[in-house]
Amino acid sequence: MSLSDTIRMDEVKVYGNLRESHSIGATIYKMDSVKLKIFQNRSAAELLAMGSVNLKSYGVGGLSSLTMRGGNSSQTIVVWNGVNIQNPMNGGANLSLFPVNMFSSIRLQYGGSGTIYGSGAISGILILNSNALFSQPNGGELSLSYGSGNTRSLSSQVKYGDKSRAISVKVFGQLADNDFEFRNIYKIGSPKERITHAESKQLGILTDVNMRLHEKLFWSFSGWGQLGDKNLQPIMSSTQPSYANQVDRSLALVSNLSFSPSKRILFNLKNAASLGVIDYSDKGVNIFTNNSYASILTELESKVDVLNNGEVSMGINHTLETASSDDYVGSAKRNRVSGYASLRKPLFRSRFLSVLSIRGELVDGDFKPVIYSVGAEWLPTKKLIFKMNASKNYRIPTLNDLYWASTTYTEGNPNLEPESGWGGDVGFQIKSISSDRAINVSNSLFYSNIERWIVWLSIPTVSDSKWKPFNMSKGESWGWESQVDWSLRVNSLTIRVEGFYTFTHSVFSEQPGSRAQPMIYTPTHRFSGSLNLQYEKYGLGYYHGFTGKRYRDFQSQLPAFNLANLFISYKFNLLGKVVTAGLSVNNLWNQDYQLIAGYAMPLRSYMFTINIDFTR
Repeated sequence: MSLSDTIRMDEVKVYGNLRESHSIGATIYKMDSVKLKIFQNRSAAELLAMGSVNLKSYGVGGLSSLTMRGGNSSQTIVVWNGVNIQNPMNGGANLSLFPVNMFSSIRLQYGGSGTIYGSGAISGILILNSNALFSQPNGGELSLSYGSGNTRSLSSQVKYGDKSRAISVKVFGQLADNDFEFRNIYKIGSPKERITHAESKQLGILTDVNMRLHEKLFWSFSGWGQLGDKNLQPIMSSTQPSYANQVDRSLALVSNLSFSPSKRILFNLKNAASLGVIDYSDKGVNIFTNNSYASILTELESKVDVLNNGEVSMGINHTLETASSDDYVGSAKRNRVSGYASLRKPLFRSRFLSVLSIRGELVDGDFKPVIYSVGAEWLPTKKLIFKMNASKNYRIPTLNDLYWASTTYTEGNPNLEPESGWGGDVGFQIKSISSDRAINVSNSLFYSNIERWIVWLSIPTVSDSKWKPFNMSKGESWGWESQVDWSLRVNSLTIRVEGFYTFTHSVFSEQPGSRAQPMIYTPTHRFSGSLNLQYEKYGLGYYHGFTGKRYRDFQSQLPAFNLANLFISYKFNLLGKVVTAGLSVNNLWNQDYQLIAGYAMPLRSYMFTINIDFTR
């Protein structure tokens, strides 16, 4: 894979399914193939840490989640092959367990899209795809990595098929001691130490099958199993060793059956299951807990072309969510039935695109407020696009919020109401493409207002206090996003420069009229940029990210930090196969930083990778 493979930027968005084609007016960022190749033996958390979103991580390989536009992690959903794969217990997804090599496409959609994607799509969406096989060549790859912290990684993929049927298998494995160096700023003199009790094991396998059963009938299946075994490192201020461990097991299955009786009509039947078991133990305090969840989905979607190139998309969805935990009052169960309709219409010779969507949902027989969205794009010239969208969105409480048992320190709240609010953005995009160069510039202003924000608060008890969730807060965020992407090819040299800046003002208040408080772990300023050079067999990439100050609580802040990675590669032929050798230097400038207060992150580290391409 070289940079010259990705210089063309004709397609601003990739419309891979019914939902994505109705994301008119939204800001969508697609990770290019060079980034995916560089990070193929790493997690999605490590990839996104160098991008335009805000990442929170509890140490090396620890629980990692992303936030967008000032929201929290439960307000940014994660979708794989069209299915929300977040844990219904806590409303999150641990991105440190998502190997990059499993995905053929990774995209970020900014802002609310609750009418199309349902509950939780308030601040943004991480869209992962793996199953577009017919556009991929037959063959395979094998990649081996070794790096600091005694990190050993292996990833491989094989794809075989023709125009009517194809299968792909991807495997990932990693063993790591994670004993990286760090400076302990909680001790006098900030001495250098090594992270302890952070060993991890990870194994994953993903299979995709595509079959064209008939000229008008297409079936796809995806199965993804993942195992993670992680010791949890102590915080830097701790004087005691850690004995905590967490084992994550998950399985996600998706089946799509598409039938197109004519060029104007398409039906899609989706069946999916997302299953997980999380075992947590801490021998130091004699804690052992078992948690399991299941989310079973059946969905029927349709698309009909109407009104001179217009398109109506409709869908009905049933989702059953169950969970069991040693910390629950019995077992949790929730039935959700929802329906949506969306009209997409081009006007004025397709110089104006518009979409109008609506959605309603029943949760255990209780009808939730109808939500809606509108989006538009105006193309006055071939190089200029004006965009806008506005939407009403919502998020139902997690199962932890509702069913957590009353203990000495915590208690759930079965009377919680869904979060609800609206948001939108306006912006423009300039793009210019020629045979040897391309430029894409975009700017957006965004705003979001969320009522009944669910927050866990400390309440007094007879002997002490306990934590309990309440609909106490109102959240408000606004800001500006700017992106530049420039590519140039001169003979054998390809240059690509990319930059993304985000300004975010995000606050919430616990009571009407009360003083607004800053959103925790949300930086006001965030910048990421990259420079990639490819000359014949040589490659060089520099990635730089700046994260501004973030409030760790309502009084104190974590300092701003710069994080840079350097990648060098050389490509050669060996026994008729293309081999790429690469060296990466992580945290190039040896910066001290924390993503979550108290959790050490590595100083400068290294990784060496060999990739063998068996593609025909």
